[in-house]
Amino acid sequence: MEDLRGSRAVLAMIRVYLAEEQMDETEYVCRVTDCDAEGERLHLTLEEGDLTGLSLDAEYRCTLYPQDVYCEGTVKERFFDREGARLLFSVENGFYKNSLN
Repeated sequence: MEDLRGSRAVLAMIRVYLAEEQMDETEYVCRVTDCDAEGERLHLTLEEGDLTGLSLDAEYRCTLYPQDVYCEGTVKERFFDREGARLLFSVENGFYKNSLN
């Protein structure tokens, strides 16, 4: 996997795990600040949206630009530090090229 640091990442909820959880139509714009060598975990800094709106009990599609690829996964951690609103995204379903269907 190429180095994704600095890429823009857009998170959109695709399913919820809890019956009482509401689907969120918000798109959360982030910046990739780090990723592991296997591309299984992305460290993101939230640039647009409310960090507390991201659910730990839902699955998200994460689209990366300028690579124009996407993956699916879950938010494992969300927190604030001196860098801002941060989250740890666990990739659970590959990286796929967006098609023009």
